[in-house]
Amino acid sequence: MQDDHDHFENDEATDQLVTFPPDPFMLAAARATQRLYYPAFLPDANRPLGLGSTREDGISESFGTLRYGRLLEVLMYDCRRFLTLHGPSATFIPETTEAWLMQRMAAGETAHLINAPSTPPGWSAGKWGEWYADLEDGAKLSTARRNPIGRRAGAPSTIACWWRLRPCVTARRSSSAATCTGSARR
Repeated sequence: MQDDHDHFENDEATDQLVTFPPDPFMLAAARATQRLYYPAFLPDANRPLGLGSTREDGISESFGTLRYGRLLEVLMYDCRRFLTLHGPSATFIPETTEAWLMQRMAAGETAHLINAPSTPPGWSAGKWGEWYADLEDGAKLSTARRNPIGRRAGAPSTIACWWRLRPCVTARRSSSAATCTGSARR
C-alpha cells in the first residue's frame, strides 16, 4: 500500500504549499514506484469496476483485498490518492470506496477481517493529512492551533468517514475484525 512518500512528497501544508491531493507529477511518481515495488491489486469479483483507480480489466492501483479462502480478508485502501480539500465534504476516500468497504465488512464471508488503510486511524503524528483534528504544537498534540490552509487538520468530514466505517468493523459478531496499518511511524 502506498503512502505520501511514494508520491515523492510529505503530507505538508503551509500558506505557500499544500502537497495533497497529488498533482500529475506525484501520480506519475507513485505509479512508477508501484510498478517497481508494489503489485497492483488483481481483479476481484467483490470490487466494483468504477472504484477509484480500478481499470476496465479489474486491476486497481489504490483499493483491493488479500483473501485467503473463508479464513481471512484484508481490505487495503489508499488514503492519499483521492484526498479532497472541499471544506465540509473533505475526505480521504471516495464515497464509492467507503460504500464498498462497508459492504465488504458487512458480508461476513471470512472468519477474520482486517482493515488496512494507508493512513492509520487511532494514531496521530499531528500532521494535517490525518483522520484527526490535532496538529503538532511544540512537543504535544493539540486541536487549538489552526491548520495553515484555513481548515483544521482532519476536517470534520475526514474523521466522520472513519466514524462511519468503525461501526462496520465492530458490528461483526460472527467473526473477528481488526484495523491495522503499515504506516505508523513518526
